[in-house]
Amino acid sequence: MAGECAACGGKCCRWAKGFWNPSMLTKKEIEAIRKLTGRDDFYTRDQGHFVMKNKGRGNINCIFLDESSRMCPIYESRPLECELFPLDIKMDGGKLVWSLCLKCPAAEKAVKDAGIREDFERMAKELDAVVAKKYPKESIMEFATFFDHESEEIKYLKICESKIRL
Repeated sequence: MAGECAACGGKCCRWAKGFWNPSMLTKKEIEAIRKLTGRDDFYTRDQGHFVMKNKGRGNINCIFLDESSRMCPIYESRPLECELFPLDIKMDGGKLVWSLCLKCPAAEKAVKDAGIREDFERMAKELDAVVAKKYPKESIMEFATFFDHESEEIKYLKICESKIRL
């Protein structure tokens, strides 16, 4: 998938018109990004959560997306949501499930290709342990319920149930 990530031009950081899905940030992530960049103007509060800002003035791309290279200058300190993309943890019937954001070209292929879908399912199952170890349950719950919606431009494909228990 790495080759496809480099080739897509940062679709995960460029959002569809009328649909800005800012990455939720933990205080730890804010500190890491602040340390890396020396900036303090990259986040705001929305619905009681810290979230990444967009560029503003009609540009809804992530505040850090380099418009010319389409690369991420904070890649080493990117938030959980960015790190997991195109995988996403969502709530479904009171349980956590792993889903794929079909805005990602690699994820789109999983709709038609069972082998690719199985690869994403394997990654999701491996990430369960990493996410559970790295983030407190409260952060996972916030992440799973924050901006939990689809739009005409953004669709999700349910992959598997998470083993993380809240």
